Parts: sequence; C-alpha cells; structure tokens
Amino acid sequence: MNETQHPLLSVDVSDGSHHRFYSLDEIGNWLSHERAELSWFFEGAPQAGGAISDLRNNYQNNFNHLDQTLSKWRNEPESTQRMQQFYNAFTSAYSSSTTVRSDHPFARIAADISKNAGPAAAAAAFGTLLGIGCTLNFETAKGIIAAVLKQSGIDPQSPNIVSKAIEDLSSSAAADRVRTNAEWDGIAQRAENLLRTTDESFKNQTEKAENDTAEAIGRLQDSVAESIQSIHTTEATYKEQMKLRAPVEYWQEKGRRHADALQKSRRNLIWFAAVGSAALVGSLYVLTTIALDASSKSAADTVIFLKFAAIGAVVTTILFWAGRVLLRIYMSDRHLLSDAEERVAMVMTYLALTNDGKVEASDRALVLAPLFRTASDGIVKDDGPDASLTGVVAKILDLKPGR
Repeated sequence: MNETQHPLLSVDVSDGSHHRFYSLDEIGNWLSHERAELSWFFEGAPQAGGAISDLRNNYQNNFNHLDQTLSKWRNEPESTQRMQQFYNAFTSAYSSSTTVRSDHPFARIAADISKNAGPAAAAAAFGTLLGIGCTLNFETAKGIIAAVLKQSGIDPQSPNIVSKAIEDLSSSAAADRVRTNAEWDGIAQRAENLLRTTDESFKNQTEKAENDTAEAIGRLQDSVAESIQSIHTTEATYKEQMKLRAPVEYWQEKGRRHADALQKSRRNLIWFAAVGSAALVGSLYVLTTIALDASSKSAADTVIFLKFAAIGAVVTTILFWAGRVLLRIYMSDRHLLSDAEERVAMVMTYLALTNDGKVEASDRALVLAPLFRTASDGIVKDDGPDASLTGVVAKILDLKPGR
C-alpha cells in the first residue's frame, strides 16, 4: 500500500516511461530489483568483451551513483535538495539510448537467451540489439544469432528454423528482385525519355543554329557587298572630284574676283551718280549764266543760246553715256559672279549625285558641257565706242564726206 496518497517522486525518462514512487523504501526496492534482473548482463559482459564490457561498467556506475544519492536522501528525508539530486541522477542515468530498464524488449530477449545459452551469449545478444559490438567467439556468436532470430520472431529452438530462414530469405530475395527490376525499368524508361528529349532538343538547336548561321552569312554578304559598292562609289567620286578640282578652284577664284569687282563697280556707280548729277546741274547752271551774260552784250542772242544749248546737250550726253557704261560694267560683274557661282554649285551637285550613284556615264557630258563653255565678258559692245584700233579707223572712214 502507498504510504501517502500522492507520490513522493514522479520521474519521466527520455524513453517515454513514467515512474512514481511513494516512499524511499520503494525506490530502494526498485533499484535492487533492476540490479537483480540484469544480473546476467553484469555476469556475462566481461566474457563478451569489447564495448559490451564498457557498457556493463557504465550500468554499474549508474546503479552505484543512484544508491549513494538515495542513501544521502535517506539521511535527510525532508531535504528538497537531496530529492532533486536523486531526481537528476535518475534522469541522467536513463537519458542514454543504451541504458534501458529490465522490462525493455531488448533486455527481455537477452534474459530469455541467458536461460538457454548462458550470460555471455545473453550479453552479446543484448549488445547486438543495442548496436554495440563485442568480441566474436562461439558463445557470443550463439547470442548474436539468437538475438537476430528472436527479433525476427523466430524461436532458435524451432526445428523449422532453417526452412523458415530459407523461405524468408527467398521471399526477401524475390521482393528485392521485383523491386530491382521495377527500378531498372523506371531507369530505362527515364533514360529513353531523356535520350528522346535530348535528341529532339539537339535537332532543334542544330536547325536553329543553321538558320542563324545562314542568316548571319547572308547579312554579312549583304554588308560586304554594300561596303564594296560604297568603296567603289567613293572611289569614283574621288576621281571625279580630282578631275573637277581645277575647274572648281578656277571658278571659285573667278567668283571671288567678280565679287570684288562688283563691289568696286557698285561703289563707282554710286559715286558717279552723285558726283555726275551735281556736275551736270552745275555745268548747266554755269552754261545758262554765261549764255544770259553773253545775250545781254550782243544782239544775236538767239544764236548764242543755241550754241550754249548745244554745249549743254553734249555735256549731258557724255555724262549719261558714261553712267550707262558704268551701269553695264556693274551688271556684267554681277552676271559673271552669278555664272561662276552657278558653275561651282553645278559641280558640287554633280559630285553629290555621283557619290549617291545617281549619275550615269551618259549624263556626264550633259553636266560637263555647260561647265566648260566659254564665258562672255557680259558687256554690250553697241552701248559704247569701240576701243580697238580697227574700230577707231572704221569710225573715221564712216565720218568722211561722201560716205
């Protein structure tokens, strides 16, 4: 019966088991029971050797530590600190996966083996189930085989153990073979799909690469052809420019000279218009004054007026003739300047059309004929006297009587 209604100590260990103790004596009895139930392990582990022997020492140390902690708690039963120390020691002892209680399935299997095969075989079986190695000998081999068989639900003492093992092995091999065949079929199918996909992708990429290459080659050929055509056009333009360079420079220079002459002619014309007008008015005024003075001193005033009127007419004619000559010179310079500029513009336009390839060989004569035509001086010869010796002689002969 429980000494108190509530447990003195409640412990939950890492494997999920729950322990409730109602007195210190109950705790001591539980530890003694565990040690006694695992006596086959303490006895057989040194014979099994290896890591099993180390595990046995670990178990022994845990039990000794729990006994010492419980003894201190017995001396001070009301001490909460002593209870906590025992609690910590208990949970620490069973925190490892290799430290199990006597009612654990692995411990029960090993205990059954101990009854038939001895403690050494039981210790080896216990280590095998926990994944801990041992020294291999006849005794430990029996324990290992028995542990594997019992874990698989086979009684080592059964007469059908061999046939059952063969049957299990055959079933396992058949299942493995079926699984392996299925895996290989899946791998083969995936490989076939991968090869088909890769082949289609390769064909598509190859076709795309061929199309891109052909397109790039076509663009390159077109670019090369355009570049060669541009070079030929530039070369032809350069040759034409070199051929027409001298005429262009000639007409540009001539245009500059005509521009200077035009400015000079304009200045002379303006100066003559101002000075000539003043001179004409002054001359007519002087002639009129002289004629009036002479008529007051002579009775033949009509003859005197006619003489001075004739002189005024001659002076007026000379001034107007000189002004018209200056105007003709001005207009001649202007026409010649326009002609020179038109020829230069014509050459530049011709060169531009040649550079664009828009001028045929048959059109060259139509452009060059006006360029090299003879330029006139722009002066109308009939508006002034002939300054040549032949012209002067012809005028004298025409003025002789009888002509």
